[in-house]
Amino acid sequence: MPFAACYTLLFVLTCRNPFLLDKDILFSKIAYWLNNGDGTFGSQQTAGIGMDVSTKVSAGDVIFLPAGRIHALGPGIVLAEIQQTSDMTYRIYDWDRVGQDGKPRELHIEHALNVLDYKAKASYLTSYQSVKNSPVNLVKCPYFSTRLIEIDEKMDMDYATLDSFVIYMCLEGGLDLRYDGENRTQLVRGDTILIPASLKVLSLIPDQDSRLLEIYV
Repeated sequence: MPFAACYTLLFVLTCRNPFLLDKDILFSKIAYWLNNGDGTFGSQQTAGIGMDVSTKVSAGDVIFLPAGRIHALGPGIVLAEIQQTSDMTYRIYDWDRVGQDGKPRELHIEHALNVLDYKAKASYLTSYQSVKNSPVNLVKCPYFSTRLIEIDEKMDMDYATLDSFVIYMCLEGGLDLRYDGENRTQLVRGDTILIPASLKVLSLIPDQDSRLLEIYV
């Protein structure tokens, strides 16, 4: 059975161009933008009429995207993406890219129109206040939870009550992950590690100011 819904969290790491593009407007306008009346994509002249909502972002910003919200990235943005388990994406525009067969990739306009969230929001950014050496909740939804850990001293982590694996994504700095006595794994910026659900106690020991994401279900 395919997983149709898809909840996603975006954590901005670096940003040369400060705009993340989010399209979220009325049904009549999106239908006009997408369709020529025969189910094919609209012409360049009609594309984007009254539709573009650009959100200015910077490093450290968090954007939570519930299922049904159209989104696209502007150039120059590097981010960490945490996504609900899903094997379905509705593509409504593909910037004229082609697949391995040299043909344009399939669009899913009709399906997308049926499931889009057409309600606009004043802001798409998730607010949070970072705290040193204490996990900070960024998103908690039915499909995953994500916390930010900013660390400059040893932190002992106890997952005895958590029935889930844990994923760490190192965003800045470097640290040792110690478990089962003296076993250790080093994490540096860009590293991701999956901690099995059977491992309930571990320590995070930074060798410099560090930042990581903690994800579990």
